[in-house]
Amino acid sequence: MNMPVDLKSVLEAAKSVEEARNIPVSAVVLVDGTAPEDLIAKVEEGFDPQSPGASVGYWDLSRAPYDETTDFVCIVAGGDRRVGQAAKYVRDEGVPVMVVAASPDFVDAKAAETGYPIPDGDLLDGSSLDDIDDAMGRWCLAVAKNKKLAVAQAFTFARRPLATESIKATALQNAGIGAVVIIPGADMPVMTLNQIKMLLQIAAAYGQPMDAGRVKELAAVVGGGFAARTVARQLVGLVPVGGWAVKGGIGYSATMAMGYAALNYFEGGGGMSGLGAIATSAAEKATKGFKGVKGAISRKKGGEDLEADIVAVEDVSAPQTDPLLPEGTAGEEDEQAVRTAGSV
Repeated sequence: MNMPVDLKSVLEAAKSVEEARNIPVSAVVLVDGTAPEDLIAKVEEGFDPQSPGASVGYWDLSRAPYDETTDFVCIVAGGDRRVGQAAKYVRDEGVPVMVVAASPDFVDAKAAETGYPIPDGDLLDGSSLDDIDDAMGRWCLAVAKNKKLAVAQAFTFARRPLATESIKATALQNAGIGAVVIIPGADMPVMTLNQIKMLLQIAAAYGQPMDAGRVKELAAVVGGGFAARTVARQLVGLVPVGGWAVKGGIGYSATMAMGYAALNYFEGGGGMSGLGAIATSAAEKATKGFKGVKGAISRKKGGEDLEADIVAVEDVSAPQTDPLLPEGTAGEEDEQAVRTAGSV
C-alpha cells in the first residue's frame, strides 16, 4: 500500500512509545485504618502494578518509607486526625500526594482544624467508587508529566484519562493543521502521522506491543485518514470562503472518531490486529455529517443562500465539543455529541 506518510517516522514513533512506557514508576499507598473498607479495596485494586517497571508499597499512616525515587503517594483517608499532617510531611519531602476520601468535606475540615490543610486539587472525592478511577488517573498524569505513558501502563485507572487526553490534544492539533494548510493534500502526511502517534500511544497504554510487524495495521489507519481528507478537499472547492472551517472540522472530527474507537476497542479486549479496520470505520462515520452539508451547498452554489451555507459548515466544523464520535463512546457528553452530529 502506498501510504501518504513516511514509514520511517511511523517506526520511530513506535520505538519512542515503547521506550516511554518502560520507564520505572514508583508509588506508595498510605492507608488510614478508619477509611471505608470498600474504598481501601478500590484504591488497592487500582494500584495493582500491571507493568514490570512499576512498584507499589502499602503502609499505614505511621509509616512512610518513600524517597526521592517515589513518583507519588496516595493516602486513603477516613477519620484519623493525622491525615493532614501525613500529607504535609510527604509534600515537604518533595513528593506529590493525593488524599482519597469517601467524605472529603469531613477530611478537609479535620485537616484544617489540626493546622495541616490539604491543598486544592489534592483531595479527591471517593464517595462514588465508579468515578474515583478517573479522578486518580487524571491526578497522577498531572503530577507525573514526564512519565504519563509509563503511569498508564502501570495502573489501569490512568489508561482512559491518558487516552482521552491524547485524543483531544491530537484532534485540536489536526484541526489547526487542516485550517491553515492551503496547498491541496499537503496536510495529509502531517495529520495522518499525528493520528498514528495517537493510536500508538493509546495501544501502548492498554498493554499492546509495539514492533515492526504492526505497520500493516497502521496502513489501514492511513487509509481512513485519506478518505476523510478527500471529502474535506471536495468541500473546500465548493465553499472557498469557509474552506478552512471545513478542513479544520473534518481533521478534528475524524481524529476524535478514530481515537475513541481505538479506546473502546482496547477496553473491550481488542488487539492491534483489528485496529486498522476499527479506525477506518470510525473515519467513514465521521464524514457523514459533512457529506450532508456538501450536498446542500452543491444545490445552492451560486445563489444568495451560499453565505448561510458557509455559516452552517462552520457551525458543524467548529471544534467546541466532541462531535461525530463512534457509537459506544463513554460518557453522557460524548453520547450527546454523537446524537447531535447525526442530526446534521
